[in-house]
Amino acid sequence: MGGGKFVIKKFDGSDYGFWRMHIEDYLYGKDLWQPLEDKPIGMTNAEWNMLDRRAMSVIRLSLSRNVAFYTAKEKTTKGILQVLADMYEKPSAANKLRGVRHIPGLKRNLISVRQLDDEGYDLSFGSSSWRIIKWAMVVARGKKEGTLYMTVNSHDSIALASANSDANLLHCRLGHMSEKRMKQLCSKDKLPGLKIVELELCEDCVFGKQKRASFSKAGRTLKEQKLELVHSDL
Repeated sequence: MGGGKFVIKKFDGSDYGFWRMHIEDYLYGKDLWQPLEDKPIGMTNAEWNMLDRRAMSVIRLSLSRNVAFYTAKEKTTKGILQVLADMYEKPSAANKLRGVRHIPGLKRNLISVRQLDDEGYDLSFGSSSWRIIKWAMVVARGKKEGTLYMTVNSHDSIALASANSDANLLHCRLGHMSEKRMKQLCSKDKLPGLKIVELELCEDCVFGKQKRASFSKAGRTLKEQKLELVHSDL
């Protein structure tokens, strides 16, 4: 693709950073840079869609067949560039992952201690072992192996406790509050960290709310005077 002496070699999956720099320069040169950012105030939807479509066509025409295949479902310029970045952008100081607690796809899963601390978890390290605690419940534990603290839990249970466990634990800590009342508090963000309130059967609530059956009134004989009728267990 080119105009005059300016030529952009079709991107085939190699040297993504160099291609990205060239394609952005080309879009700026053709006054098609706005779709790289947000829609300007005052521009109609029709004008924005046409501008975005023109920028998309320039990008797709600069991709090789095997690369363009992965962008076929994208409907915006930003969407195409994001797909390409996810596939081909190399890790660097400028594109590090942030706000990550757990990455299931890694060969050895990593846990961010700082992120867990920000989420309100208590972390305990000592005697070559470690624990992650939330509301007096141990979420994960492990032992030190070399320079790393390894977990002994399955990866599905790491990072945070299940919503049901948190809800049941809070139910007990709040004096066995009803599920309806807990949902009201949750909707008002009065229960930090709790998103779903689905309580399991609580045996303490069942036994605690049972009432003693009253004595049978059958065969009761009424008398006019006090002590006229005396009951005895002899």
